[in-house]
Amino acid sequence: IFCSLLSLIAFCSSGYCENLQEVYQLAQKNNATLEGAKQTYLAAKQDPAIARGALLPNVAISANEAYTNDRIASTKSNTDSYTLTITQPLINFTLYKTYGQKRQATKQAAIVYQQAQQQLILDTTQDYFDVILAQENLKYALSNETQNQLQLNQAKQKFEVGSAAKTDVLQAQAAYDTARANTIEARNDLSNKMQKLTQ
Repeated sequence: IFCSLLSLIAFCSSGYCENLQEVYQLAQKNNATLEGAKQTYLAAKQDPAIARGALLPNVAISANEAYTNDRIASTKSNTDSYTLTITQPLINFTLYKTYGQKRQATKQAAIVYQQAQQQLILDTTQDYFDVILAQENLKYALSNETQNQLQLNQAKQKFEVGSAAKTDVLQAQAAYDTARANTIEARNDLSNKMQKLTQ
């Protein structure tokens, strides 16, 4: 997952990425919170139907067949009996209350699932744009470091020919060191942002 997201970010940063939706789809497949909310919702969706079943008529059918052969009395008899029982609770407030609670729990689970989807969209979007911003900051830091390297080289050359003071070289060296430190910080920031995007 980490490698696929890194390659996707590299692909996107080079201008070939169609849209943020690709990153979101990867995040959607791998987000445990979203999957947990989805499974809770799907399970809760079944509960009202089960609770409603207790409110419906209960039908029971039974059949019985008996065969009697009495050798002493020389009689034979065959008895068949069938029973159909239908029971329907007229008013059972507990069952109606349970049914209502299950419907409400399903609505709540749907809301939690929708919130998890929305939060994933927000988080993924924020993380994605944080990576893009970090990439741009790194480009700037590298450009600044290169510029300061050139200025340091020029200051050293001027010092060698005697047209610049030692303080100019030291100032250019300090500016280059600061630019180098900023580049390292920008690389670390980009690495952290990319890692956050993959979680």
